[in-house]
Amino acid sequence: MTTKHLKCYPIGLTILLISNTLFINSCGTTRQPPTEAMTNAELAIKRAQTQAAPTLAATELRQAQEKWQQANTALQEANYDQAEQLAEQATVDAKLAETKAITAKLRQDIKQIQQSITEEEEK
Repeated sequence: MTTKHLKCYPIGLTILLISNTLFINSCGTTRQPPTEAMTNAELAIKRAQTQAAPTLAATELRQAQEKWQQANTALQEANYDQAEQLAEQATVDAKLAETKAITAKLRQDIKQIQQSITEEEEK
């Protein structure tokens, strides 16, 4: 071997070792189920239900529940990326339903207070 080949050999070996290590690490990593995202979505839906969302924000709550069901199906099929995405969307939809329900209840309360004030002023 010439000195030219000896100089290239350590660099080539280093590159080969690094690429093999990266390949092995990428193959060894398995995607874990998005249990945290699924739990967050389920809890957000339950919170929305306690805030009268079934009557005051039915569309948003239904969308959250449907996305959670789709996420659950994706989870069972081991499609974890899709399951996580759908669970996160379900969480957002459930929070929107909760917020709309709270807002609607507050508006009702404000209207009742305004009516009470008007009645008091008329006396």
